[in-house]
Amino acid sequence: MVCLFQPRLACNLSGQELSPTHASLRSATADHDYYFELLFLEEEFLSYSHHYQPSVVNINGFAYIAFTQNDWGLGTVKCAAESVIAPPDVNFTREDRVLLWQIHPDGTYSSTIVEESKNNGHFSEPASVASPTGSIIPDGLGGVLLPIRWSHIVMAEDLQGSPDELVYRIDKNGDVVYRFALPKYDGSLHDEIVLGEGTLGFATRGSLLIAFNARNGKELWRWDSKLPDIEVFAALANGHCLVQTPSALVEVKNANQSKEVFQGKAVMGWQGEIYRKHN
Repeated sequence: MVCLFQPRLACNLSGQELSPTHASLRSATADHDYYFELLFLEEEFLSYSHHYQPSVVNINGFAYIAFTQNDWGLGTVKCAAESVIAPPDVNFTREDRVLLWQIHPDGTYSSTIVEESKNNGHFSEPASVASPTGSIIPDGLGGVLLPIRWSHIVMAEDLQGSPDELVYRIDKNGDVVYRFALPKYDGSLHDEIVLGEGTLGFATRGSLLIAFNARNGKELWRWDSKLPDIEVFAALANGHCLVQTPSALVEVKNANQSKEVFQGKAVMGWQGEIYRKHN
């Protein structure tokens, strides 16, 4: 007999159905919603990779892609088929990694472990799992900036606590230079990052625009829009940042100064022109 999980819903972000093996041990993470039912188990170990992010090409001509890799194992004492096993009696072994691949023009690649954690405990115990959230951009210094979310979950009870979100800077040698913590927020995730003049970077969470030094990860200032779900649109040559709110495009100069550019949603053309959407 083996440990089986029966997915009741198993789709990726594109709505494509996943195989039961791929979906079996994912639950209550940042951007998936899987439900599963423990049927019966003696012992099984699964190893798989998932959650790839869009790639980016840096100034050095290399492409980068980040993803998570999870090696998870479940075990318990021998039991009768179809018997119910309480979560505290199930042993849960985890090895979680966030990997960054640097892909070379000839098709070879180098791999960097950005984060790695190992744990051996009960299935009912809380677990913290790191995963890239989607955005990845060159840092202007030969490396990349990578947003990562740490989800805090109790898989046996399908519970999820408030996650921690950070921006990692990984240099050209694959070393983590800093982990820049972003503020807690309510609402949807908008994890885009833009770079301005010099080492100026901008990111948003919730109602906040955060300006930071992309070289050392120090926060410079933050602007509160008092509105939910804002997102960065573009960095300007004058050091300001364009921010899209739910109702308008706003130019932000610093923590205290901003002005509305126009009402509505903005879109950028291929040559950098900014247009107002009319739908």
